[in-house]
Amino acid sequence: MKRFFKHPMHLFLVLIAMLLWLVACSTDEGTATEPTTDSAEVAGDMEESDSAEDPSDSSAAQEEFSLQWWGSQDRHERTIATVELFQESHPEYNIVYEFVGWGDYWTSLATKGAGGNLPDVIQQDYARFFQFAQDGLLIPLDPYIESGVIDLSSVPDSAIEGGRIGDELYALSLGTNSQSYVIDLDIFEEAGVPVPAPDWTWADFEETVMAIHEATGKYGIAGGWATDNGQVNALYLSLGSGFYSEDGKSLGFTDNPQPLIDHYAMIMRLQDAGAIPHYSEESANPSTLETNKFVTGDAAMYFAHTNQFVALNTAAGEDRNLMMLPVPRSVDATQSANFLKPSMFFSLTSQGNNPDAGAIFIDYFTNSVEANEILAAERGVPISTAIVEAIKPVVSAPSAATFDFLAGLDVSPIRPPDPTAHGDLLTNIYGPQVMEPLLFEQITPEDAVALLIEQGNALLANQ
Repeated sequence: MKRFFKHPMHLFLVLIAMLLWLVACSTDEGTATEPTTDSAEVAGDMEESDSAEDPSDSSAAQEEFSLQWWGSQDRHERTIATVELFQESHPEYNIVYEFVGWGDYWTSLATKGAGGNLPDVIQQDYARFFQFAQDGLLIPLDPYIESGVIDLSSVPDSAIEGGRIGDELYALSLGTNSQSYVIDLDIFEEAGVPVPAPDWTWADFEETVMAIHEATGKYGIAGGWATDNGQVNALYLSLGSGFYSEDGKSLGFTDNPQPLIDHYAMIMRLQDAGAIPHYSEESANPSTLETNKFVTGDAAMYFAHTNQFVALNTAAGEDRNLMMLPVPRSVDATQSANFLKPSMFFSLTSQGNNPDAGAIFIDYFTNSVEANEILAAERGVPISTAIVEAIKPVVSAPSAATFDFLAGLDVSPIRPPDPTAHGDLLTNIYGPQVMEPLLFEQITPEDAVALLIEQGNALLANQ
C-alpha cells in the first residue's frame, strides 16, 4: 500500500481541515449553502416557514444612519420621541443620534467635519449652512425631491427657497420662524405698565423696561438679548438695511453708525440702572432657555425666536400668562424689524454613510402627522400646509399661539444669508472686542461701534 502522507505534518493538516469542515456543517447559523439548493426554492420556503424573520424583530439586520441636532431639553425629548416613532414604523433603520446645546453644537460639527465623520443628517442654521455647502460638506437634496423620496407637494416655494444656493437645495426648513419679545402679562399688570403696541420702538422698549423695574424691583428683561447681533440686524432692517451689506462684503451700517451708537448707549443706561442683569453676572453664570430669570419669574420679558415659545412655556410653567410681541423698531423706522425665516434646517452631509436613509427620515419629519403632533411646532410652524391644518386643532395652546402670531405678523423681506466670515466675526470681534469691553464699561458706545466697523470690514473684505 502506498503512503499517501509522506510526512506526519501532512496528515495533521488534513485532519485539521476535516475538523473545520465538520464544525462548519454542524453550526446553527450555517454560512454555507449546499450547491444543489435552488435560490428561488429557498425564498419560497422562507415565505411559508413559521420561523421566517419578522421585519419588526429587532434582531433583524438594520441599516444605520446618524443624526445630530441642538436645542433645549424640551426639543431633545420631542425629537427623541419622534426618532423612536420613526423606528417603529421603519424597523429596517436604526438611528444613532446625538444632541447638544447651541454653544457646543458648532464646535462638535467642526471637529467631526475635520475628521471626515459628520453625521448623515445635521440640523443647520440659516447663518451657517452656506459655509458648510461652500466647503463641500453638504449634498443637494434635489435628487431626493425629484424622485419623490422627499415629498414637498404641500410645501409652498417660499418655505423652500431659504435653503437654496443657486439652483440647488442644500437645506430643508424645519419650520417658519421669526424673532419676538415674550412678555409676562401678570408682571406687566402688577407694574401697571401697558402692553406695548406691535409697532413699538426702542424708545418705548427702554421706557417699558425702566417702568417695570421701578414698579416691581424685577428686571424689565432677562439677559442674553443685549449681546445678540440679531438685535442689530433687526434695528437696521427697520431702516431698510441690515447687519451686513447685500453682498456681504461690509457691515450694513458702515455709513450710518448713529442708530447703533444710540442702541448701545441705551443698553448701558439700563444696565447702570439695574433694570437688566449686569453682564458680569450673565457671563459668570450663563443662563439657558430653562434657567433664565424670565422662567424663574424675576424678569418681565425675554427675547426668543418664535419657535422657542413652546419650550419657554414648558420651562416657565402652564400657570404663566405669556404673550409674544414683535421686535422693537428704530424710532426712524420705515418698515418692520421682523422677517420670516427658516427656523433651522435639516441637511444631508457629504461625509455621511447612508444619505438615502437620511432623506427618508427628513421626509418623515416633514410629512408625518403623528410625528408633528409630537414635535408640536417647537422648531417653528411646519412648512407643510397639510401638516399645519392637521395638527392645529390638537396642538397645545402655546403652539397655536405661535401659528396665530406668525400669521398676523407684519414683516420685511428677508436679508441674504450671512457671509462666510460671519462666525469668525462674532467669535473673534463682536463678542470679545466689542460687546464685552462695552458691557464692562471699558470702552464707550462710540468706540465700540468704530472698532466694530473697522475690524469687521477688514475681515469681510478678506473673506
